[in-house]
Amino acid sequence: MRFTDGTSLQLFNEALTPPQGTGRMWAPFASVPGKGTSLMNFRIGSSSQPGALGFSYRISVQGCN
Repeated sequence: MRFTDGTSLQLFNEALTPPQGTGRMWAPFASVPGKGTSLMNFRIGSSSQPGALGFSYRISVQGCN
């Protein structure tokens, strides 16, 4: 999560292997007082998860204030 002031916060770091056609939800997260969120980053696959590369993923982010 990146904030409008340039700082960032890692919310989770998880290796996930869901069955095809299923999903995972991480929520809700409390807001950080005094900060506005400007960007959410997700990393799919890595050197420790090479099998995650080459597929299509749908990621959805919802927010409110």
